[in-house]
Amino acid sequence: MNLRSVAARRFLTASCSLAWLVCFIGTHLPSERVPSIPMDVSNNTLHVVGYAILASLFLLMMRSRSLSLPRRIALAVGVLLVYAVFDEATQTLVAGRGASAWDVLADALGIGLAIAADVLATLAMRTKNQTG
Repeated sequence: MNLRSVAARRFLTASCSLAWLVCFIGTHLPSERVPSIPMDVSNNTLHVVGYAILASLFLLMMRSRSLSLPRRIALAVGVLLVYAVFDEATQTLVAGRGASAWDVLADALGIGLAIAADVLATLAMRTKNQTG
């Protein structure tokens, strides 16, 4: 799939939007309505994985719009970290939920992992294009 095609841009925008909506709903359910995770997975692990997925989709969406690597990184860090703080702050409005700086740090780690993967993918593609 050509990431710069109209269909790819629409698909990535829809995927990122859906992931963002799922994250928002999941973090704003009252604590007694949150489904239990059958495995022994910590809350911070869920935050890291969730934000890594969200940031990966966000970065792919930005790549499909031909944004440079530095601009993708700046947008991902700016938009997603602001959202992580907003997400935690608004959880205080939900019964049984609260804000946690540890959750924001876990979110930042997930964003960082996605950025690292995007940087590595960009470097690999550049190397491939230079070698033929």
